[in-house]
Amino acid sequence: MEQSYRDTQKLINRIRYQPDATKLRTCRSRTENEGQQLQVHIEQIVPKILSDSNFCPISVPPSNERIDSYQEQETVKMPKKLIKKVLDSCSRQEPELKSAIENNPGPIEEPSKTARVSIDDVGVKKQKEQRVPLEKKDQKYVHNTVVHIENEQGSYMLNGYGVSNVLRFSLAFLLNNDLLKNNLIFFLDGQKTLQEAVIKAFSWFSPVKIILDWYHLKKKCDLQFSLGLIGYKLTASIRSEITHLLWYGATDKAIEYLKNVDTKNIKNQDEINSFSQERRI
Repeated sequence: MEQSYRDTQKLINRIRYQPDATKLRTCRSRTENEGQQLQVHIEQIVPKILSDSNFCPISVPPSNERIDSYQEQETVKMPKKLIKKVLDSCSRQEPELKSAIENNPGPIEEPSKTARVSIDDVGVKKQKEQRVPLEKKDQKYVHNTVVHIENEQGSYMLNGYGVSNVLRFSLAFLLNNDLLKNNLIFFLDGQKTLQEAVIKAFSWFSPVKIILDWYHLKKKCDLQFSLGLIGYKLTASIRSEITHLLWYGATDKAIEYLKNVDTKNIKNQDEINSFSQERRI
């Protein structure tokens, strides 16, 4: 729901020309009941999908021939001729970046044969029936995990409590829609526990990759450079160049660029070296 219950109530009653036809509590209760019924249905159907596909209902697959085939499955890559054509047209003024992309050990996936999965934990304030001002320490939050799965044909969103639980939903969705015949890319933030959960749940699937999404890559760079550099213009200039290089996977070029930065303008060289080493890992 993009609008609040109160705004939705006003819109419904305005369309119906009945100011008090639908109460706020009725609007909220019906929406929440529908969501709860959908969640119950998902909880019931996920174990069946996993079992029918010879997977354990807790998302840890057994050792069988089908799992062996997934481990031997290779990443569907873009044709080298197409990659070269794109690089020639987009990187004429950046020969070093072009070389870094061509020599990147990570494969460049074929988009039409790739399922992209974005996962993040979301925390929102728990709404009260009455809007009563509360102190910050009295505010309660509702935490859940949201997954967005998409490919060339469309997209779908899943929601639930707990990362491991939602990863079960995601695996069932991928199996039910025959998406595991494709590559699998996870876009995550920098949360270590989330990365570890994804690796644990999909370690058996060979053509899988984890990428730090653009928002959190930029956020990480902003934080580290604000600690390590003096001067807004200098920080913005270096940050823009490094973020550009890191997004294309040119980690070595980014480290080399940082090493050539004028050390007179750096507060703490160890912080920059630490950040470079972290990105290399």
